[in-house]
Amino acid sequence: MGAELTKGEPDAKEGLYFGAELGPDHEAVVAGRPMHGANQFPDEERFPDLEGFRETVLEHMAAMTELGHLLVQGIAISLGLSPSYFADRYTRDPFLLFRIFHYPPLQGSGSWSVGEHTDYGLLTIPQQDSVRGLQVKSGGTWIDAPPVGGAFVCNIGDMLDRMTGGATGRRCIGCATLAAWVDSRSPSSSIPTSMRRSDR
Repeated sequence: MGAELTKGEPDAKEGLYFGAELGPDHEAVVAGRPMHGANQFPDEERFPDLEGFRETVLEHMAAMTELGHLLVQGIAISLGLSPSYFADRYTRDPFLLFRIFHYPPLQGSGSWSVGEHTDYGLLTIPQQDSVRGLQVKSGGTWIDAPPVGGAFVCNIGDMLDRMTGGATGRRCIGCATLAAWVDSRSPSSSIPTSMRRSDR
C-alpha cells in the first residue's frame, strides 16, 4: 500500500504482478534480460487455500494473450492494414504483465485509489469485478465505466497512442480487480504515417 506512485501521489492499492512464465533455458533468461524468468508463486504447501493458483494464473494469462492478439488484429483492420500487421512487426512475442489488484475502501470524498494516468504498453485489458470505480476521461470530463458482466474494458496504451494518436486518461476510485495484457516493445519508427491521427 502506497509503495507505487502515480504522478507523485501514492496509490491506494495492493497487488500481485506476473509476467510470462519462462524457464532457465529461455534465450531472454540466459541473456539476463530484466523482467524475464520464472514467476514467484505462493507455496501451496504453506498456503493450501491457494491450491491451483499457479495453474489458474497461467491459464488466464494465456487466454488474455490470445484475446490481445485478436484485438490488435481488429485494430489493424480498423486502420486499413493487414490483420497481421502488428504481429508481423511487434506483437508476435509480446511482453506480458498480468496484475491482480485489491483497492481497499477509500476514506473521505475527493480521493482515489489510482490517480489520472495512461498505461505505458500497447493495450491494457481490465476485467472488473462488481465494485464500481473505473473512470475514463473524455473531453475533459470523467465518465464512469461501470462493470458489465462477461465483458472487458480495452485501454489504449501509450505505445498505441504514439502510433495512432488515440489514447485517453483513466483513473480508479476504489475500483475493481484488473487483468492486463501489455506489449511494451512497439517502436513507431516503421509505422505508416497514415495511421497517425493528424493524417486521418
